[in-house]
Amino acid sequence: MNLEFHNTVNLRGDELKKADKRAMSQSEWIKQFFDTYSHQPMGGSAIKRAYDKNHHPKTILITSARRAISNLASGKDAWIIDTGLTVPTDYDGKEKLYQRNMPTDLFGDTVNKKNDEGLQ
Repeated sequence: MNLEFHNTVNLRGDELKKADKRAMSQSEWIKQFFDTYSHQPMGGSAIKRAYDKNHHPKTILITSARRAISNLASGKDAWIIDTGLTVPTDYDGKEKLYQRNMPTDLFGDTVNKKNDEGLQ
């Protein structure tokens, strides 16, 4: 079973299904948020603030925002990419910034990928 929820507390059965469904819902919202603001680099803190503002009184834990970001940034066809930039946070010093992974050039290569040499 491929879970969106990182089951570090060994949930089972219905509890695990409920936690995974909530994680999937959070991830889908975050994916859409990155899609809407595709050229804006963002980290977990910005995602948390936006999510909390749009879902009041529900909130998202910073660790849940970062989990969703990690999932969206993993794999060959990642939805978002690490920009190589970091910003200070109130939580733990610094955090990475990510933005939408957008293949836009003639050859389908990702224009905004980290360390892209590209043609000048």
